[in-house]
Amino acid sequence: MSETARIHVAAILVVLLVATATIGQIKKPLPATQPAQKLAQIELDPVMPYPRDVKKKYPVAIVLAPESDLVSMRNDLQPLLHEKGFVVCWQIKGAGAKHTPSGEANATMRELDALPKLLKLKTDNLLLIGVGKSGPAALAIIDKYHKRLSGVVLISVAPVQVGHDTVRLWRPIRGAYAVPLWAVAGTKTKDAAQTLVNWRRFAATRGQKCVSLTIDSRIAFGAGYVEPDPALADWMDDILAGKTPKPGPDRQAENEVRLYEKFARSLRGAMKAAIPIGAGKAIAKREGPMEVFTNAPLGWVRDMRGEREYNAETSPFVQLYLTPSVRGPFFARVNAVAWSGTAERLLDDYDQRLREKGFLVIRHSRSSRGVEAGQISSVLWPTRQKWHRWLVLTVAGGATKSNPAAKLICVLNATAKPDVTAMAAAMKCLRTSTRCIYSGPHVPNIRLLK
Repeated sequence: MSETARIHVAAILVVLLVATATIGQIKKPLPATQPAQKLAQIELDPVMPYPRDVKKKYPVAIVLAPESDLVSMRNDLQPLLHEKGFVVCWQIKGAGAKHTPSGEANATMRELDALPKLLKLKTDNLLLIGVGKSGPAALAIIDKYHKRLSGVVLISVAPVQVGHDTVRLWRPIRGAYAVPLWAVAGTKTKDAAQTLVNWRRFAATRGQKCVSLTIDSRIAFGAGYVEPDPALADWMDDILAGKTPKPGPDRQAENEVRLYEKFARSLRGAMKAAIPIGAGKAIAKREGPMEVFTNAPLGWVRDMRGEREYNAETSPFVQLYLTPSVRGPFFARVNAVAWSGTAERLLDDYDQRLREKGFLVIRHSRSSRGVEAGQISSVLWPTRQKWHRWLVLTVAGGATKSNPAAKLICVLNATAKPDVTAMAAAMKCLRTSTRCIYSGPHVPNIRLLK
């Protein structure tokens, strides 16, 4: 082998040795040149009242609010909390922080317990405030840490729980009902109407279990934010004193009373003096186990599009929809229903069904005569586009053991100034001409209120 060839072979061997050594090193972990990026965390920023008393132990208000709401909350809510002596602990999320509601609840409470002891905080008997998109975490804290809470304020938070493919009304665990709750519906105008409907549904189905439930029903259309109700200050005073606060005012209900009370009084008088409208076309309907017969007031027609389908469990009414003007604001629903209780309890049951759907029902008067009962009420139903209001005159009763079919007649008027004489005249016609017959197989009766 020539000298040149030996040099080439030596060079190749050197390259192979270096490559082998390098491959061996790659198999070993490479040394870290930079520390691992810290995961986004949840922190609490405590803001003390001023001037601060270094000897005093302060109650704590934890505020969970998305960044978009921080400015308004700090400007309007923090002064009230400081006035009451609370240290306000604002939840701060790191950029990109992602937690389940339960995980966020646990992390928030861990941060609270990790705050310096020198701050002298009362970390039990907490006031929890949840705002907007922080709602799921706030509801999780209520369920998991209710024993550490003295009160909860939820602002623009819907009482719903979202699963993988379901959305259902919030169902707190038993102990959570013992925490006083103040729910503000109206800070987000886009969703406030539906939030209010859900809170009214919650009040109708769970409210009796709550030790103290307030629905702050004000909605600031166009403003996007409503200032705290003045009654909230007194509610907080009771919380701080360890008392169970009385429920605060429902401003919307107060307004509906003022709006309709004079019409309700006039309608009571009209029921005594009005002359019935003449009987018009005879109408009959059978559906499910019942039949209903009536004579429409003269000039009125039946509009089948307004009639709800009978369902023994969810809508156990065989219904006729009558009106003097199709799709107009003045109409009547003539219902037949299987019923074994009193007429008063039938009225209660019907009102409760409306409330469970989110309607605000205000009863202005009720009276009974024989097997029948009458009621004057007003009903409010909000949607994003419109607020629907009705003055409602209702008569119920007539069921017997041999014929357990009761009539439930509702005459409704949605105009701003209801014609109470026309409502009374229509009711007198329908009341005397309506007959209900139980004619079908046995079906489950609608529930009786305890």
